[in-house]
Amino acid sequence: MWCQSERVSGASIGSDMLLLDVESGRYIQLNESAAFIWKRIEVPCEASDLVADFAEQFTLSDHE
Repeated sequence: MWCQSERVSGASIGSDMLLLDVESGRYIQLNESAAFIWKRIEVPCEASDLVADFAEQFTLSDHE
């Protein structure tokens, strides 16, 4: 199962996202595709579901 870490807090910035690891104080900026994954794993899910949702969101086919 994939899920968000409780020690990381996030905020949307347009189509990107900024994460803060509250334990280390480190910031990470996510691009649009990484932000999609972070938001998707707010609800725990299997990797296969995450991949399928990502492919649908970004219109990837089996041949790309």
